[in-house]
Amino acid sequence: MWDDGRVLLLLLACVTNLPDTGTAPDSEAEADADADADSDTDADADGDTDADSDADGDADTDADGDADNCVMLAEDLPGNNDVVERDLGSVVSAGGAQLWLKNFDPPNQSSSDKHHVFAGRTVEDAGDGGGPGQTDFWRFRTGQNYGGGGDGTMKILTSKEPNGQEEDRLLDDYAWDTSATYTLRAEWGADGNTRYALDGSEIWSFAWDVPLDIRYIYVGNDGYHGYATTPDAQYVRLVAWRGDKPEHLDSAVADCP
Repeated sequence: MWDDGRVLLLLLACVTNLPDTGTAPDSEAEADADADADSDTDADADGDTDADSDADGDADTDADGDADNCVMLAEDLPGNNDVVERDLGSVVSAGGAQLWLKNFDPPNQSSSDKHHVFAGRTVEDAGDGGGPGQTDFWRFRTGQNYGGGGDGTMKILTSKEPNGQEEDRLLDDYAWDTSATYTLRAEWGADGNTRYALDGSEIWSFAWDVPLDIRYIYVGNDGYHGYATTPDAQYVRLVAWRGDKPEHLDSAVADCP
């Protein structure tokens, strides 16, 4: 039998030789904490980057898609001869408008010297032709003054105030067809260029030094001169936009903010 002293020494030896299990768990905890911290830091940094990216993307979309390029008006008209006036709600210095019409034969459908088939103006009631207090405009005009034979079957006018007015008589020998549906389109750009098209083909253009300011769109009359609408013409659809011309105007819908 061992005496109590030897037993005590043996017990102390056993305790001393046991492996130190405290250091490894502490190291793992610190490593996990570091890893988690790094991971969280990276995730937060990435998150910030994504947030910035989203913010930039939204800003670009809003600026380019909604504000600069959008459809302000897209309306199917009754298909009759009623005069139409539409307020775009704000001045448009770069944009366009298109009218669909049928049963249209200008040289043979005139009841007066002048008809303003399709027009755009800065204000509703103002004069034109140059000088302070006047208005910017564009117009597609028909009437008995434009019966072909050198006078054209249509006249296009544009005015940038106070710069004055420009115009052209055209389509002198055009074979109008009352069974067809035609489109008339006006576009005015931030560079001052104005362009006019029949069925998608440009028929005239004029470049001003500064852009037109257009707010009101008219079909059948221009809201100022009081000319009668072209007899028997049928107005089918009207679309107006800000910025670049949208694709698929036939199915376009208003999407400005």
